[in-house]
Amino acid sequence: MCTIHASRNFESHVRVQDRNEIDSDLKGIFLSRTREEALNQFTVFRNKWSSKYPKPVHNMEKSRGILLKYHDYPESIRRSIHSTNLIERMNKEIRRRIKIIDSLPSEESAMKMIYLRSAEINEQWSLRSPRGFYKCKDEIREMFQKRYPL
Repeated sequence: MCTIHASRNFESHVRVQDRNEIDSDLKGIFLSRTREEALNQFTVFRNKWSSKYPKPVHNMEKSRGILLKYHDYPESIRRSIHSTNLIERMNKEIRRRIKIIDSLPSEESAMKMIYLRSAEINEQWSLRSPRGFYKCKDEIREMFQKRYPL
């Protein structure tokens, strides 16, 4: 789940007068340097807003673990991965290609077109790296070697 979309979703369930203050509080949570700091910020947020907006706060609390998952990664790369913008961009490119074709004769041809477009995008983007990746490349490699041993 993307922190930006979680914030927007939360803000869509609150009064307009409170949105700026809630947005500021949510940024405080999501831009925290450590998971502990983020959890402390969330506790303050929950105490402040749960009486006024119990359901959105409860929903945010349920997804808190997923929303703060990016804290498991090195700080230099967190800013690049706390959003799902790359995934959304890829979906947009695939939808754009499907729209141009207009109609596909079968499900198999649609799957083939999606595969080919994904391969093209993958090749284009393979030379790009997230901001801060080179600073923590070795640390990420170690993380994934522990997670997925050969």
